[in-house]
Amino acid sequence: MKTLRDPIHGDIFLSDEESAVIDTVEFQRLRGIRQLGTSHLVFPGAQHTRFEHSIGTSWMVKRMIDCINQISFQDVVSSEERRFISIAALLHDITHIPYGHTFEDERRILPAHDKSRDRLEHFLTLGELGKVLRKMKLTDELISFFSKSKTGQSYSYDLVAGPVCADLLDYLRRDAYFCGLPLNFDDRILRYLRVRDGKLCFELYNDRGFRQDAWSELISLLRIRFHLTERVYFHHTKMVSGAMLSRILEAMISDRLFNTKELYELRDESLIYLLDRRLPKKHPFRSLMDSYLSRHLYKRVYMVACSPLDKSFPDEKAMKRFQRAFHLNTRNQRSNLERRIAKKLGIPASAVIIYAPDTDMKLKEANIFVQIDSGPLKKLSDLSNPELSGLSDRHQALWRFFLFMDPQYDDQFVKASRMMEKEIGLPNQLELFNQGQLSFNF
Repeated sequence: MKTLRDPIHGDIFLSDEESAVIDTVEFQRLRGIRQLGTSHLVFPGAQHTRFEHSIGTSWMVKRMIDCINQISFQDVVSSEERRFISIAALLHDITHIPYGHTFEDERRILPAHDKSRDRLEHFLTLGELGKVLRKMKLTDELISFFSKSKTGQSYSYDLVAGPVCADLLDYLRRDAYFCGLPLNFDDRILRYLRVRDGKLCFELYNDRGFRQDAWSELISLLRIRFHLTERVYFHHTKMVSGAMLSRILEAMISDRLFNTKELYELRDESLIYLLDRRLPKKHPFRSLMDSYLSRHLYKRVYMVACSPLDKSFPDEKAMKRFQRAFHLNTRNQRSNLERRIAKKLGIPASAVIIYAPDTDMKLKEANIFVQIDSGPLKKLSDLSNPELSGLSDRHQALWRFFLFMDPQYDDQFVKASRMMEKEIGLPNQLELFNQGQLSFNF
């Protein structure tokens, strides 16, 4: 047994097996992978990494299990299951690469870390970690556990990576703390966790009826998730800096200056160093690299946004096009439009970047099962409630589509905006957004 001091949880107690996993080269690599990608460029304190988050997630899942067992007065989750789940929680981010969410979820130039079987087997079967896991006889079980989502089907999976899970409960506190935001939830929420019909759920009901206090704690948690998304995860500086870095990597992969397999061994700073060293001085994207390194960030030129005041804009057809053509880059439509805009403006291709996040902005956390009466479990998202629907609508309204451009071509911004309005078929909402007119009726 070892004790580790954590700024979020205080003392964390590690078993000998957990310590053996942590002491491997593969796990230590996570010390160099920031939890929030490029967020440190706007929140200087956001230097925390997936190393401490992974340890915190493992500690949190053990606390969740212990609460479930204590409240139930029996070992609903056995000691052997607890052992496995704590190791799974410890390794839930082991396949992460530097700036993983930026490359995988935003620009989508690489497959998601939790969707790549090749990457999973690389980290869980090779090297020091592979040796440790074979000794523990957990390799096959862990690969099966992580290979496909079992959300809503397995309480063990939901404890680690479900709608409201140990991963979420750790990163909400950790991200808020290191970004300097006074957001937190009450530990009492753990006492409402139950396992019913093989599913993880929140019990909002007891023999005296519906529990308003439990409901309030759950809604409070969802509000914290929304506020962090609004203020940190979707901060425009994080968006533009991530888009710039993604564009650099995409160009270097295309020009065979970088092999994606190299990402498996790299950390954030070693990746930036490698990109900088390998990009020739006369390469078309050299200026973009220099701008990123000096934090001379691109500017917003064109924007389409969802508004809570008008849920019909953009309409369903437009949103499907944003998803297919620009987020998924089907038939290279996003890349082709970037090149076309740059060519018409007579500026380098590297000076134009389209940012198109996933149009599915539903609150994943609302998919948690809840017990609200003596009947069967229900999904929170299936319930009609003004607080919940209002929060879901506000979360969807965080979606933004942008054209970013190099500020040295600011004399072309107006022309670029008009070109985008013609190409997309929707007006530029940037000025309205800056005036607050997408949030209020004046």
